[in-house]
Amino acid sequence: CLLQRTVTRRMKWLAAVAVFVMLMEWVDLYWIISPAFFPHGPVLSWMDLTLFIGVGGVWVSWFVWQLKGRPLLPLHDPRFKNEVIAVAH
Repeated sequence: CLLQRTVTRRMKWLAAVAVFVMLMEWVDLYWIISPAFFPHGPVLSWMDLTLFIGVGGVWVSWFVWQLKGRPLLPLHDPRFKNEVIAVAH
């Protein structure tokens, strides 16, 4: 699915779309899996809601850990030839 240029250039809109996609993915998985475990109807628990915090926390910690070893600006870019770029080792 392609997004409009106005959505991709506004960080708040793009974040809202990302949250919406993750929420709908969770609803889809819940809709598929729930009938096998709860044949009399869906049941939400506190663990279902804390799933986002747990998975999101793992992802954010991995992202920050990976980000420490990479430069934030592109190396050898002619637009930054006069700037000093510190390279993390």
